[in-house]
Amino acid sequence: NEGFFCGFALFEGASHIVGLDRSAQAIRRATARFPGVSFVQSSWDTLPEGQFDVITLLSALHYAEDQEALIHALMGKLTETGVLVLEIGMAPGTENAWVSVKRSIDERVFPTRAKLGSVLAKYAWKVMGHSVNQAGDPLQRYVVHVRHKQPFVYLMLDTPGSGKTTLARHLFA
Repeated sequence: NEGFFCGFALFEGASHIVGLDRSAQAIRRATARFPGVSFVQSSWDTLPEGQFDVITLLSALHYAEDQEALIHALMGKLTETGVLVLEIGMAPGTENAWVSVKRSIDERVFPTRAKLGSVLAKYAWKVMGHSVNQAGDPLQRYVVHVRHKQPFVYLMLDTPGSGKTTLARHLFA
């Protein structure tokens, strides 16, 4: 939109910041407000060149024609240790589905938590908590952090019979 999160990244010392919006007016306002940021008038169909440590997609995923493809495209722009910060509405229900939700301004599809899990299955992800509710939107918003999976090593040292095998069996079954 008008660059406020980019401005915060600038304030926090980010070395290279790119803001993206389809609206020429939003880009003009953002550029005037935060001249140290590169703002690009474009859609998410044409992502900026390069890799990024942090990518935010806030309250916008539901506008994508192919939400799953957009998530994978954004993950492809992350550095190996980067994080994608999603702010999204999640539809109620336990099924693995996209659910059509009537909002005050339109009707959009939102994932259930199970659907989000299937879309993000190849990544490490965590629901960080609730976000701010949006006026006219009946769904609770959540902040989700998504990262590329990283290898881990577990070193369990203790005497025989202390439960290492039982622990490993439960963790890695």
